[in-house]
Amino acid sequence: MGTIELHQSPAGPARTLDLTASEIAAASARLVVRTVKRLVVDLYHWQEKHRQHHALMSLDHRMLKDMGIDRADIDAAFLPRSSGAPGWRRGGSSWT
Repeated sequence: MGTIELHQSPAGPARTLDLTASEIAAASARLVVRTVKRLVVDLYHWQEKHRQHHALMSLDHRMLKDMGIDRADIDAAFLPRSSGAPGWRRGGSSWT
């Protein structure tokens, strides 16, 4: 049996749980599965954003003008707004 100490807050009391090795393994497996699922979802979203960006960038300037946008608008829509740092772009060039 393994003992795990849990802290509710830095100043609060600690609790201990007595868990078997199989319970610890099962909890670890659930954590790994949740993490992998999240990575797959994130990868799907990145891939979809990349596809949309590529599709828009492949249009000529007249088609973009008909839609009321230009290439700068496309780049601005696909870059994160909070930090101003590139998201799926690194060093100013796309990962295509």
